[in-house]
Amino acid sequence: MQNSSEGRVDITYLEKMQKAGERGAQLTRQLLAFSRRQFIAPEVLKINDLVVKLDKMLRRLIGEHVGLVLETSPDAGSVKVDPGQMEQVLINLAVNARDAMRDGGKLTVQTMDVIMGEKGVGLGSTLGSGEAVAIKVTDTSIGMIQEVASRAFDPFFTPK
Repeated sequence: MQNSSEGRVDITYLEKMQKAGERGAQLTRQLLAFSRRQFIAPEVLKINDLVVKLDKMLRRLIGEHVGLVLETSPDAGSVKVDPGQMEQVLINLAVNARDAMRDGGKLTVQTMDVIMGEKGVGLGSTLGSGEAVAIKVTDTSIGMIQEVASRAFDPFFTPK
């Protein structure tokens, strides 16, 4: 830990330590939820805030050979979601995209408001109709074969 010239602890190091502790606690909650020993804790939050908060972490995870583009719609609304679980979904998508683009590429994360039931939204009829908030994650890899794509949301499945 660095000290200032007056013998006080540099506040930036304390802030970093606090953030690391909070991330550790959040990771523990995620692991407990994953093992079904804890209920999720949904909160109402602005989707753009969640995406922007992950910017630095995603950039470190995907490396310099993959460009990251965040396209947050100023009109994107709020969602009721467990922030830790939503972050984990975005992190997993980013890591899978990085692995699929070994020679480099671009990962784009977009936020937007959508009207369910509108032609072209493609989110399925089981979600109903009405206003919703969406996150669209795309990359410049060659994509998944049909067999992998059909299992993409199976628990414990990995395309690796």
